[in-house]
Amino acid sequence: MSRYPRRTLAFTSPRALARLAVLAGLVALAAPAAATAAGPVRGAKYTGTTVQGKQPIGLKVAASGKSVTVSIETAPAFCQGGSAGTRQITKPATISAGGSFKGSISYEFEPEKKITAKLYFSGRFSGRTVKGTARSEFLLAKECDGSTSFTAKAGAAAARAAAHAQAAASKLRVTKHLWEVGQGGNVHEVAAGGKLEYCAAEPATGLTPVIAYSHAPVGKSYTLTLAGPPQSGTVTGRVKIKFAKASGRVSTTYAAPSFPQHQIAAGKYTFSLLVSGKTVASESLTLDPTEGRCAG
Repeated sequence: MSRYPRRTLAFTSPRALARLAVLAGLVALAAPAAATAAGPVRGAKYTGTTVQGKQPIGLKVAASGKSVTVSIETAPAFCQGGSAGTRQITKPATISAGGSFKGSISYEFEPEKKITAKLYFSGRFSGRTVKGTARSEFLLAKECDGSTSFTAKAGAAAARAAAHAQAAASKLRVTKHLWEVGQGGNVHEVAAGGKLEYCAAEPATGLTPVIAYSHAPVGKSYTLTLAGPPQSGTVTGRVKIKFAKASGRVSTTYAAPSFPQHQIAAGKYTFSLLVSGKTVASESLTLDPTEGRCAG
């Protein structure tokens, strides 16, 4: 019997050594992957929405991955009826090595070339996802100011989902539409697409297109335009308003002083309601002032 203590020697089999080598390789590969998760996908388009107002947001990353251009059609408003201008003014925001960025968008009311609101945004990319915040400042309606968060994802599937959601939100169900035309001391109701004949000596003094609707996307902005004959053009600038409830009625009166020479000319008029730049409801009217309609 030996005087020396027994020692156990552990031998690692060739198969076990191979497994350890594979595990070591996986660990080595995982470290760079984790590092590249921070930051954006170069050249990718990220799409998503804001929490307040569910405004679609798009972020286009430069091919270099060093800058991003942010687009939000309207600054989210924290009041009833608030909206920004109709043209976005922005520039690419620098993306840091850690994937963070910040910048701003100015909104210009095109007819008057006047800045009406600003949006300050910031966020951080993490691979195919980006999260951030957006702070709205309305220069003419401070009660509409506020901050909200947003999320967006890269990829064709995310873009299709955002486009589908935006298209669904743009659909209205028109329940009734007509025109009310002021002429002399009378107000005539004319069916959409109809014609009104009246005495040329008593010109029309006001046009009120009426559209009743349901299934509106509450909180989303819509735009109204009235296009007339060549001598009238498109009357007034575009006006952006928000849907306050799912069903309601749009009835905007365009008085004679809004038209060239304070006269509502003869010809065809088309009133349109647009959501995200797409016409979701419209109606037309033809005015036909003639001498034959004058008494005596």
